[in-house]
Amino acid sequence: TLAEQWQTKNPGQDIKYTVYTDYTTPDSQAKTQSLLKAHPDIDLIISVYSPDITRGVINALTAEGKAGTVPVSDIGGSEYAYEQIRAGNIQSTVPLFPYNLTYNPVEALGKAQTGTVPPRFIDDSQIGSAAKPVALTESTLSQYEPQY
Repeated sequence: TLAEQWQTKNPGQDIKYTVYTDYTTPDSQAKTQSLLKAHPDIDLIISVYSPDITRGVINALTAEGKAGTVPVSDIGGSEYAYEQIRAGNIQSTVPLFPYNLTYNPVEALGKAQTGTVPPRFIDDSQIGSAAKPVALTESTLSQYEPQY
């Protein structure tokens, strides 16, 4: 898995728990809150989807009195993630590009219909790249405007 690959490259930093949700805020909140109660020593949470899962994580941390004290890294780069970075509840976010993710394939299909062969891979990133994504922090939020 990606977690195992990351673990191999980052010895000494242990990924102890993977929590699977249905990508909704209520499910993410309930599962994160249960995890925090069972393991109060958690020292980092990585949310794979902003805003919904991340909102659940922040709600759970708030309910447990830990918002702003347990670092949270987010994937999504949504307006919500920006708000929470500014509030001190999230330390970083890796932006996703939903507009580009929709626009680029439609454009490629249009070109293909006119006989132009589109590229085999289209990187939808506005900053960074698919191979080297950029994690935005409070000091670098201005590099990108959220698409959602």
